[in-house]
Amino acid sequence: KKMSLMPSDEIALLNDGRYKNFIGTLEKVLKQFEYSSEWADLITNLVKVKKAIESYPKFQSIPKRITLSKRLAQCLHPALPSGVHLKTLEVYETIFRMIGKRNLQRDIILYSCGLFPLLPAAALPVKPVLLNLYETYILPLDEALNPILTGFFLGLFPALEEGADYHDRIYALLDNLSNRIDKFYYYTCIWSAIHLVASARHSALTFILNHFDKRKSMEDQLYLMG
Repeated sequence: KKMSLMPSDEIALLNDGRYKNFIGTLEKVLKQFEYSSEWADLITNLVKVKKAIESYPKFQSIPKRITLSKRLAQCLHPALPSGVHLKTLEVYETIFRMIGKRNLQRDIILYSCGLFPLLPAAALPVKPVLLNLYETYILPLDEALNPILTGFFLGLFPALEEGADYHDRIYALLDNLSNRIDKFYYYTCIWSAIHLVASARHSALTFILNHFDKRKSMEDQLYLMG
């Protein structure tokens, strides 16, 4: 029954001896997180995860994705030092680069749980690395982002306060995103973010007002109301 939930290309890989080795290697490394009590242990384990994934470059389908994404999310906890966050982002970058756009469109729901809450709490050296990940790998997913778009906004707008670090870069990211997704849906998700989280409200409302064109009628801009 479990096998039926797997993508067909992954089921076929289960007959490949190298892929079975990949599963075993990753399982072993992920198990070590259970015994990590210090943040230095986490960095050691993250290095091992990255190495394990890079050791099997021919496979675009990474096994144990649920456990993997859970461990990566735990390593992005705001209480952990920026060194752990940076090493975790290296692992995400390795995964995204190796699995390609099609598989990331399928799996982004898993990986977004850890990534999206990070930006507002991230230390200064972490922010450009995370934004680079968003610009390079997340933006091109286009409408595959629809199911998680509100969550993405909840991770962007609280970091968009005027004068904040990387304000212009985050703003450009949001504008770029609006050109890739249905505008009605885009603004509906912004209003959802406004409704859900107080820390997103001011910058999200300002963003909407900045996109209202006084030269056009309201009827031509109804999408702004979501």
